[in-house]
Amino acid sequence: VPFSIVFDLLIAADGVNSVARRTLFPASASLVDRGFSCIYLLVEAEGRHAPPGFLERANSGRSELIMGSIATLTLFPLGRGRLAFGIGFDHAVRARLWSDAGLTPDTPWAEVPVIAKAAIARRLTQDASDPALAQALDLVPDWNSYKIYHWIMRDTDPLARPYPDTGNVIILGDAA
Repeated sequence: VPFSIVFDLLIAADGVNSVARRTLFPASASLVDRGFSCIYLLVEAEGRHAPPGFLERANSGRSELIMGSIATLTLFPLGRGRLAFGIGFDHAVRARLWSDAGLTPDTPWAEVPVIAKAAIARRLTQDASDPALAQALDLVPDWNSYKIYHWIMRDTDPLARPYPDTGNVIILGDAA
């Protein structure tokens, strides 16, 4: 049975680069750098010899958060010998690691040489004091793969409530 609903305001935001937000609220759509970066890696054993404990972690169904002194690691088991790593660190750490690799702190990940990418990820992973995670990086066949990327975490400040208490409003997606 077809139906329709009328709303006073519909926000269907699509994240930090929301077209809806830029169109409807351009004054509040500027990005804010939160001072934090993350390297995302998808590590797959694919029947290859995996370090001790890797397959158990990758197939466990249990996410982990590991706090180091310079990095925070998040592990998301994906099953079938695949483990997603998120390696978070602040901009001061990024500047130091990029500098140690002979790069400027604003060098984009795509321009970081392969050997430096591996060294940066290994240094951050070693901070977790978990040798199995550092060994798991040996499973990465291509440091230029789309399965490995770096992003600077940016977002926008929350919108002031753009509607009255009595309005008929629906918020979808990231807006919710």
